[in-house]
Amino acid sequence: MRIAVLALLTGVLLALAFPPAGLWPLAWVVPGLLYTLLTESKPKFTSLSAYLFGVALYLIGAQWVRALAVPLWLLLPLFPTPIFALYGLANGLLLPRLRTLVRPVAFALLWALFEWLRGLGTYAAPWFSLASAHTHPTALPLLQSVSFLGTPGFAFVVALTSALLMEGLRRRQKTYAFALLLPLSLLLFRAPKPPSQSTTLHLALIQAGHANESATDDYIALSRQAALRHPELIVWPEGAATEATISLVQLSALARELKTPLLVGFYADGTNNRPENLAILFDGTGKESGRYSKQRLAPFGEVYPFQHALQPIYASFGIHHDSYRHGERPGVLTLPTGQRIGIGICFESAFPWVATKNTQAGAQIMLFLTSDQAFGQSAALPQHRDLAIVRAIENRRPVAQVATTGITTLIAADGTVQAALAPGKRGILFVHAILPE
Repeated sequence: MRIAVLALLTGVLLALAFPPAGLWPLAWVVPGLLYTLLTESKPKFTSLSAYLFGVALYLIGAQWVRALAVPLWLLLPLFPTPIFALYGLANGLLLPRLRTLVRPVAFALLWALFEWLRGLGTYAAPWFSLASAHTHPTALPLLQSVSFLGTPGFAFVVALTSALLMEGLRRRQKTYAFALLLPLSLLLFRAPKPPSQSTTLHLALIQAGHANESATDDYIALSRQAALRHPELIVWPEGAATEATISLVQLSALARELKTPLLVGFYADGTNNRPENLAILFDGTGKESGRYSKQRLAPFGEVYPFQHALQPIYASFGIHHDSYRHGERPGVLTLPTGQRIGIGICFESAFPWVATKNTQAGAQIMLFLTSDQAFGQSAALPQHRDLAIVRAIENRRPVAQVATTGITTLIAADGTVQAALAPGKRGILFVHAILPE
């Protein structure tokens, strides 16, 4: 019982490192606490300890899932937390066989490995990486290192520092204080200076502030208002248009009327009862010049576990179609000006490979279209924005997130938030993003 309570409390503490509490220094304390718990537990209990740690982390850190359905929130840990159980098992089998000084290294390597594994599979939910706890302005100097280390490498440094310091406290040996050199070394990675050769992209990011039946009319009205400022691209968020509210022909006509390129998040009915979550780009003449189909679908929202067996339950939530169709290509589209934009949709900002593939394919800026309106003004909104901040630093590219109800924002390549619209506000965010050549 004591071990179970301590494991749950440790998970709660890590959840507090993320919004709404945002106590990011806890990210440097909690791994050491878990390390102590795993090393002091019998091997048969380490798997349970790590599992309960994960349950508390997801139940407390993702309380906003309750806005969808309380049963869904309670079931949420069933998918990511088995990875934590495996993590505890691996530590239980390995750590007792290692020398004292090597144990923290093995613990940290396993932490980085299993944080990466949490991003694999159809039902992956890689929320709460140690890197995404460091998006507060006071922590950004440390976070610059993810451009070199990646998020698993950053997690390794944090977990190793925490475990070494905790080992030193347990043994009352001051020599372990050398571990403080690890976070200091992260400060050697400086924020990038503006590129010597750059271009500017004038964006108009549209946030309706709501998602009711009149939302499409608001997007059209705000776009007409935005066009008066002659932006180079007007952007609507995920699902701002659907086949039920506006046709592609009407969107084409709107872009032609505005004489401005228009990027629209669009839900298509698809074929064979499989919808698609798309981003469609129209140029200033109304011609469709490219589209992107979401590659990484959200569990329960777009891909439905055990759908045939649980069809009555899904039907009670209004889901009568099959899982969404997966996209297969990176979302890099070219504007009439020649500038290349990389696109991700909603949940995809949690997966480093989406933005990385876009960058490798030549994207000069990342645009994440999302619709977080189902979660109100909960911690889901800043947590989602924080993932975009990490992606910006990883790829040294500016990132614009465009959301139905917020948070619509522009993030510079060094992770600083340059402009944002408040959650729930109806409006246009005019920004000038600095793009590398």
